[in-house]
Amino acid sequence: MPALARATELRQQRVKQHERYKEILDRVQSEGRALTAEERVELDKLDESMDQLKDEYERIERAVDRDAEIIADRERAAEAAGDGTSPDQVGDKQKQYRAAFQRWLAHTPAAPMMQTGDLELLQEGRAGAQIVGTGNLGGYTVPDEGMKTVVEAMLFIGGVRRSRATVLSTATGADLPIPTDNDTSQVGQRLSEQTEETNVVDIAVGQVVLKAFKYSSKIVKASIEFMQDTSLNPDQWIMQRMGKRIGRVLNDDFTYGPGSTTGPEGIQWYSTLGLTAASASTIAWTELVDLEHSVDVSYRTGAEFMMHDSTVKILKKIVDGSNRLIWLPGLAVREPDTILGYPYVVNNDQDEVGAAKHSLLFGDFSTYHIRDVKQFAVVRLVERYVEFGLIGYIGFARHDGRLVDAGTNPIKHLRHPAS
Repeated sequence: MPALARATELRQQRVKQHERYKEILDRVQSEGRALTAEERVELDKLDESMDQLKDEYERIERAVDRDAEIIADRERAAEAAGDGTSPDQVGDKQKQYRAAFQRWLAHTPAAPMMQTGDLELLQEGRAGAQIVGTGNLGGYTVPDEGMKTVVEAMLFIGGVRRSRATVLSTATGADLPIPTDNDTSQVGQRLSEQTEETNVVDIAVGQVVLKAFKYSSKIVKASIEFMQDTSLNPDQWIMQRMGKRIGRVLNDDFTYGPGSTTGPEGIQWYSTLGLTAASASTIAWTELVDLEHSVDVSYRTGAEFMMHDSTVKILKKIVDGSNRLIWLPGLAVREPDTILGYPYVVNNDQDEVGAAKHSLLFGDFSTYHIRDVKQFAVVRLVERYVEFGLIGYIGFARHDGRLVDAGTNPIKHLRHPAS
């Protein structure tokens, strides 16, 4: 079965489970009673199953998209070369680089596995990629296909990155200014024929500066035997762990970061208040509507919600004034689930529903800018753990995140009262 056909089938299974979910809630509502213990158990099982199905079809869709990106990267590289290099030849070179990178990862003084010319291939394949020393202590940037693994790992962990945030990839870590201006108070005017325009209004232009804060994966250790004998791709295994570790700390910073010169701006703290809920323990559907309309209409095209998974569970059971569930599953391939017709992103670093918490964000998340410095460097520590028969690896990456608000508050939050 083609990959996307399988994804569609899984989506349809999930819709059927949602219909069963709604059937139970409708019956309880019509009978004017509370859920029974058996119904609560069934709803919890349906919740878990729907989450598993979503995870599975999203993995399939990401794999299809990643394949397309790799092919497009090869075509762009071939076009940029301008020397008749075909996309297939670019692909062959990338495979050679990745194979050399894998051998470099698994190499130890006691059991050399690298082939003649591998170091030259690594150095020539990434001009300026070597970051520390030479030989066994050298560090090299991750090959392109390996970077897809790192980005996917960070995407899977990172709620903010999975939103419609604007992701900028730069070759260096120099300051990256994003210009802003707020001209919303100015209105044009009607002129009579042959009337000279005398009004001059200066536009105040500001800027948000994206920096490049350094992050470490901490040391990943693997046995020499594992690196030499594993049937897994050792580079993928290492990259996934590094990507997830860095993804976790990045998402925490993108959610709660202090901003200024010390780190990224957390989207939760740098959003503005849209609404204070009436309850510290739940959310009413009318409050969702009020939060929606607290955001200027110009930011509601392409807007989305962001919340903790436990908040999603609460909203799945809320109905509107016509007794319709406000949560609906996406049916078509790549079609997202929605709340009040808007897609949402799960971010488990965000506040859960509770006293004085900010449990919901809503608005145009493309105004949150994530900056990635393109080169993700890996250093291999061969001698540090040699007496234990282990090899250490550590990854370094540079990132920043800033909410670009020109003054009209594109993202707002719902806050619960203190009690």
